[in-house]
Amino acid sequence: MAGSVAFLFMDECIYEPLDLAALTGVLVPSDRYAAVRDAICQIVWDVQRRLGIADPAPIELHARDLLPQIKDKSQEVLDAERLSVLESAVNIVNSNRLSVYRVAYLNHKEISDTFKFDPKLYALNFFGMGLLLQEKLADTLIFPVMDGVPGCPMSQRQAPAIDPQLIRAFALHVRHMQHVRRNDNIANNLPINYANLAEPAFVDSEYSTLVQLTDLVSYLLLQRDREELARPSEQSCYREKVIEIAQGFESDLLHCWKGTLRID
Repeated sequence: MAGSVAFLFMDECIYEPLDLAALTGVLVPSDRYAAVRDAICQIVWDVQRRLGIADPAPIELHARDLLPQIKDKSQEVLDAERLSVLESAVNIVNSNRLSVYRVAYLNHKEISDTFKFDPKLYALNFFGMGLLLQEKLADTLIFPVMDGVPGCPMSQRQAPAIDPQLIRAFALHVRHMQHVRRNDNIANNLPINYANLAEPAFVDSEYSTLVQLTDLVSYLLLQRDREELARPSEQSCYREKVIEIAQGFESDLLHCWKGTLRID
């Protein structure tokens, strides 16, 4: 039986230079949800107030294109604001004691060429995420929330299409496992405690502050991988500061696996 409830906000990452496919999850206990959400909203509010952005609409925090709304400031000011956002994300994780889970495969092309039904390794990474969550799943009901609804302009009337491979990898997987658990022999031998894994929900990251936090965390963990596996001989001052921020997560909060799946 589950004694507590938590949300697992997830974001995937494909990084071709490292042949990497990863899935990152930030586990937010239900009793911390409001505080964490408000902290992320405060980041956006502070940026808009400091820079005098008149548009009242909230800025989406997306690491690959962080703060594109800042167009009339110097590169120095933009870099300072970006670094402030990234540092705030680390502080939110640490101060709220949020566990971070991450599975990363370093032979993405080899795996996807073999298992063509899962080109982004959604299913493989989600299965690995479940293994990492075993201890938590023993006494916590976990609701997965995945970035999976494509964004679209407000003028668009037709609903955006969701990647069917994403649905199969997450929702169908969980539904199938809940079904086969009716067989006691199977249930007793499953490697993951599916009893406490709820059906996943899919959201548009533009409207999910917690998925935006996960995006920032995923980006920072990728920078750690780049530093470890393919460190360039020369780095910009900005990148050096990003790496320093990325090293700031409290180590006991990180539950990460990184490796390869060899295909014989």
